[in-house]
Amino acid sequence: MASWHSDAIAQVGTSGLTSSRDSSSPSELFQQRIQRNAASSTVVPLEGPVDPNEYIVGPGDVFSIIISSIESVAAAIPVTADGHLMLPDAGAVNVAGSTLAGAIETAMTKLQQRYRNVEVSISLASPRQFYVHVVGAVTAPGRYVVMPVSRVSDALTFAYMDTTRVPVGNPDFQPALRNVTVYRRDGSKVQADLMAYLAAGTTDLNPYLRDGDIVSVPAYNPEEESVSISGHVPFSGTYDYREGESVRDLVTVATGVEKTLLAGEVRVSRWVSGETVDEIVSLDAGGGSDYYLRARDHVFVLPEELTEGFAHVEGRVRFPGSYPIVEGKTSVAALVRMAGGFREDALLRGAYLVRDLPTEAQKTESTRHVPSLSSPGSALAAVPAEPLWMPYLLTAPSEEALRSVRLSDLDFLNRTYLAQEMHLQNRVSIDLESETDGTILMNGDRLHIPRDDRTVFVFGQVNMPGFVPYVAGHVTSDYIQTAGGLGDAAEKVFLMEAGTRRFREGDGVSVQSGDMVFVSRTADTADSAELQRILLEDRRFRAETRSRTIGIVLQSISAVGTVVALIVSLGK
Repeated sequence: MASWHSDAIAQVGTSGLTSSRDSSSPSELFQQRIQRNAASSTVVPLEGPVDPNEYIVGPGDVFSIIISSIESVAAAIPVTADGHLMLPDAGAVNVAGSTLAGAIETAMTKLQQRYRNVEVSISLASPRQFYVHVVGAVTAPGRYVVMPVSRVSDALTFAYMDTTRVPVGNPDFQPALRNVTVYRRDGSKVQADLMAYLAAGTTDLNPYLRDGDIVSVPAYNPEEESVSISGHVPFSGTYDYREGESVRDLVTVATGVEKTLLAGEVRVSRWVSGETVDEIVSLDAGGGSDYYLRARDHVFVLPEELTEGFAHVEGRVRFPGSYPIVEGKTSVAALVRMAGGFREDALLRGAYLVRDLPTEAQKTESTRHVPSLSSPGSALAAVPAEPLWMPYLLTAPSEEALRSVRLSDLDFLNRTYLAQEMHLQNRVSIDLESETDGTILMNGDRLHIPRDDRTVFVFGQVNMPGFVPYVAGHVTSDYIQTAGGLGDAAEKVFLMEAGTRRFREGDGVSVQSGDMVFVSRTADTADSAELQRILLEDRRFRAETRSRTIGIVLQSISAVGTVVALIVSLGK
């Protein structure tokens, strides 16, 4: 052992091979050498302990060999350039290309033949570095230093670091990151799908690199070599087509780690003989694995129709809040019971149910995303919040309809009125005063029970609009007088009933608590001086148009008369 130690010191030099007889305290010296070796080695970030059955050993890997005896030996020995591991007094073994488990087994067998009845251990102390080549649709192709614990994505991270260049000169093409090919030195090749790895963390599709690998990133034309997916998935978009991929594989990529979404049905749209053919594919029970995609296919993931949901109740009930319901079965009366019933001051005749209905675009559009109307920048986002007694607005006016109004014969005020009325109301008629009301709830419904303040709201062309006290037996004219009487531009009186919002015209209409009295104004009155100016200009324009039309008609009649007179005179 001593002769081997002297020879090894001379051969290895600073490789870390020493003997405990250089110090009077072998344990302390041993600890110092381990600490020195650890400090001199580079800390390599790992995903976890390397898998000895997958890790491939190569030149440059450093092994730690510990031989426990009276003269303890600790050695950090690298694999030589020709792939051999030099074992203390046991010779050399060829470990290049072997798995880590196989290399350790071979080395242990050799060491145990030399050191009998002595505890021997061997492990990988530090992984090596080597070159791989990255080519194809990357911004900086070339040779890069990686490690056996590096994956394809690590090499491509370096190859895409140059953001001043484009990966493909032709803007019609893009990098096909789902079809990366890794060519090995032994002639084999493996495929990498980095989009599937980035979406779902599928490490099998982001393989480890080996010495001398060539990583090739192809380019593809999205118009010809792609598949697209949309609908009820978090990662919708266009992906490069991967040969042999099934519907389920693509949904997995677009779903990510949310495996619970891999159920239900999808619609596959495919070009066949110049026309689109749709087919429904079920993903239940592992379905869709045998339905293989083609280039230019489009997959739409249908949202799951839920029968369970929540309804919300607010206002004058004992326990306002959200409650679970069975869509299409739970009634309004059942929701009120779950909320503890009505409070004594509840205005039942003023209660209303709001339902979020889909817009026409959402009903008919199944392949294109329709933005939420409550999102920033939408038309509805600019609508100010309104009191609870006002009609609930569902959607913004249709731009196409408003453009067509421009060509109609409507005057300015009626066009403005039309734009306001195009805000759809989505209330559901209910009658909580009747014990037989059986209105059925849908998911997301909101029931509002207002408080009976014993007031009537009077507004419009009155001198003092606002809430006035309710007096049993009073009619609309009484409340108008309480509100200061009619204004100068007053025209008609209307009663709007609480809850139903039904309009009734007349001065002597009976009024109930919670109702609203509205006094309209004359047609030639606008809200501001600017609107009044626009109104007058609109009327002047229409008057001029009518005058021109009458003039043209009179000229035509005169011309016809002249022609007739000429014909008569010629006939004589």
